[in-house]
Amino acid sequence: MAANKRLLMIAYHYPPCHGSSGLQRTLAFTRYLTRYGWDPALLTVSVGAYEKTSNSLMNAVPADMPIERVMTLDIARHLSLSGRYPASLAVPDRWVSWRLAAIRKVNKLVNEFRPDAIWSTYPIATAHMIGSFVARKSGLPWVADMRDPMVEYDPYTDTHFPESERIRRSRLRIEKNVVEGASKIIFCTEGARSICLDRYGSHQSDNYHVVPNGYDDAAFVQAEHRLKRSRDVAQTGYKLLHSGTVYPDSDRGPEALFEAIHNLSERDVLPPGFRLTLRATGHDDYLERLIKKFKIDGLVELAPMVTYQLALDEMLNSDALLVIQGPSSNPAIPAKLYEYFRARKPILGLLHPEGDTSALLQSLNAGVVAPLDDPGRIAAAMQELLSCDKRDRSLTVSDRDLPKFSRETQTGDLARVLNSL
Repeated sequence: MAANKRLLMIAYHYPPCHGSSGLQRTLAFTRYLTRYGWDPALLTVSVGAYEKTSNSLMNAVPADMPIERVMTLDIARHLSLSGRYPASLAVPDRWVSWRLAAIRKVNKLVNEFRPDAIWSTYPIATAHMIGSFVARKSGLPWVADMRDPMVEYDPYTDTHFPESERIRRSRLRIEKNVVEGASKIIFCTEGARSICLDRYGSHQSDNYHVVPNGYDDAAFVQAEHRLKRSRDVAQTGYKLLHSGTVYPDSDRGPEALFEAIHNLSERDVLPPGFRLTLRATGHDDYLERLIKKFKIDGLVELAPMVTYQLALDEMLNSDALLVIQGPSSNPAIPAKLYEYFRARKPILGLLHPEGDTSALLQSLNAGVVAPLDDPGRIAAAMQELLSCDKRDRSLTVSDRDLPKFSRETQTGDLARVLNSL
C-alpha cells in the first residue's frame, strides 16, 4: 500500500479560534484528508492573533498533525492607540504581519515536513501571500482555496467590497497572483467561480474547481445523542432560528421580515408560543431598534454567541431555520445552510431570486423562499411553513441528496483536486 502524500496547509482560522465558518472548513479537511491519502500539516497564527477563542473544538484537532504557529499581530488590537491605527498598516488585512513571520519559517517547514503540495485558504488574504511565497521558494504545486472572490461589486447597490480602494487594489493584486501562480484554484460556489472566469478569462477554466462548504456529520451525531438524553423536557411553542450574523444593510436586513411578523401577529395567525431567535447577530443594537419599531418584542429574541456544539443543538431543537441573503451575496452560499440541511428542518429562505442560495434551496425542495424585501410574500411563506406538521420532512433535503453535502464528501472532492496535480 502506497504511503500517504503530505500537504502543507496555510490557514488563519483554526481552533481555538472561535466564531468563523471558515474554521469548520479547514478543520474538516485536516480531520478527513488522511482517509483520502493525504497527511496534513498546518501553518497558522499565534493564538493571540484571534479576537475570540474557545477550547470547545480542540478535541476535534487531529492529535498527530504537525501544527506550526507563528507570531502574528492583529493591527487593530495590538498596534492601535485609543482604538485608531494607520490604515496603511492593515493591507491587505489586519494580520499582514503573519506573512513576515511565516517567511522566516518556510525552510524549516519544508525541510522537516517535506510536503508534496501546498494549500492556502481565504478569507484572510495574507494566507495566499504566504502560499505564493512558499510555492515559489520550494517549487511545489500550490492549491489556492479562494472560496470567494477577494473583490466584489454589487450592481444592485452600486457598492464595492472592500470599501477601501487601497485594500481593493491590494487584494486584486493578490487575486491575480493566485490566478497566475496557483496550480489549482478552488471556489465554494459556481457563482464565485464564474466571477473569476469573467475577470481573468476562461483560458484556465480547467484549473478552477468548486468544493462547497458542508456539514460535519460526526458533530451532528453527537448533537443528536445529546438531544435524545434531554428529550424528557418537552418543547412548547414554535421556534424559528437564525444562527449567525444579521446584516443591517438596506439590501439584506430583516426589516421586511419584522413587518411580516408584526402583520401576522395583528391577524392572530401565529401559533401559540411563536418565537424567532436571532443567535449571534453581531448587530444587536440595530435589531433592538427594529424590534421596538415593529412592536414585536415578545416574538423576537436576540441571543448571544454560543459554542459550535450548542449551536448545532439549537438547530436540532428548532422547528424551522431561517436564512437571509440579499442580492449583494448572490454568488455565495452561507456555510450554515449546509448545517441547516443536516438538521433536517424546513428552511425559510429570504433571498434574491437570482442568487445561488435560492437556486439550491428550490432545487432540493428544502423549504420555502420569498424575496427579502416583500413583507406580503414573506408572510405568505411563513404561513406555508407554519402550516406544516412538525414531523413532516417533505420540506427537507432528501436522504438521497443529503450525503453529498457532508464535510467528508467535500474532503474527498479536495483530495481529487490534489491527486490531479
